[in-house]
Amino acid sequence: MPLDHHGREIADVIPYCVKNQISGIDTYLESRLMTTEHLERVCKVPNKCLKDGNLLDSLSGDNDMFTETTDLWVNDDDLIAKIYDDKTTNKSTKVQVFDVPHLHNPRRVEAQAMHKALLSHSENMEIFNLKSV
Repeated sequence: MPLDHHGREIADVIPYCVKNQISGIDTYLESRLMTTEHLERVCKVPNKCLKDGNLLDSLSGDNDMFTETTDLWVNDDDLIAKIYDDKTTNKSTKVQVFDVPHLHNPRRVEAQAMHKALLSHSENMEIFNLKSV
């Protein structure tokens, strides 16, 4: 059996857990935010600002967070070009990957199910405080 990511096997279960507020799903989702040696190198770009005008900025008004989708093994220079602009700052940057396949791609049935599951949280908005969400 080839090595594969466990998330492929449970990506369709996560929306069910979110919708039904299964205990521990918040902890699991947050645990899937990870950094790697590769991403640490991207973080060390001196004095660069995150680009403005991305989806997360427009929804939250928060320029300290940025969302971008890329190939898993993106070239450092390509990722730097996607997320930073030419302005400078003294803030540090932390680049993380959400390590669950399919949930970030709106064309995937798993992502659509996740969006519907999040709609069920109109009474309990705490899940929206999670960085992973």
